[in-house]
Amino acid sequence: MEQDDLPEKLVHQITDYLLIEHTEIGPADLCLVFGNRFVCPELAAQAAALYKQGLVKKIAASGGVLTSDGRTEAAAIRDELVRLGVPADDILVEDRATNSGENVVFTKALAEKTLGPDAVRSVIGIGHISAGRRFLMTLAKQWPEVLPMYISVNPYPVARADWARHQGFRQKVLEEWGKIAGYKEKGFIEEIDIDSINRRVHGQPPPGPGLAP
Repeated sequence: MEQDDLPEKLVHQITDYLLIEHTEIGPADLCLVFGNRFVCPELAAQAAALYKQGLVKKIAASGGVLTSDGRTEAAAIRDELVRLGVPADDILVEDRATNSGENVVFTKALAEKTLGPDAVRSVIGIGHISAGRRFLMTLAKQWPEVLPMYISVNPYPVARADWARHQGFRQKVLEEWGKIAGYKEKGFIEEIDIDSINRRVHGQPPPGPGLAP
């Protein structure tokens, strides 16, 4: 597992910007699980933990891509949530999405239909660590009414800081790094400020002019 020719400064820049392990977390109306066909059990386990802690009332399993056994990502996540003790009545299944934008847009529509148009004011997203920032940026763009929070799942046998030393982790991170600018230009996502999100989680106002965050 070699870091190869990536400059150390770039590695640190990508780590700090892209790889969000978690924001501050508070109680939320909904947990949105961004499907990933390779890590459905890990994603479900994190969502179930939040539910059992009383931090979320409902869980939306989102993803229409097929897993290796032929289930959609959403179905695989739902089945694992139920196995872990989450009541089926508290799981929303969104099984059409094939990208992160659709994860948010379709889940928003489903939540409005099943829970009510004003029922969701805060969301905890759960997803693969390589795409954490993009997921938050998608929530900010496509569901601006909610307070977005986020927790990553890291399926790799190395820590966040060592992503460049693991071939699979490195490949996924560099793919994500290459997507951000184009997605912003196309209007799929918008920039976020993690410090501002964390302040909102704790009910603090944004810093005034000239004040440090």
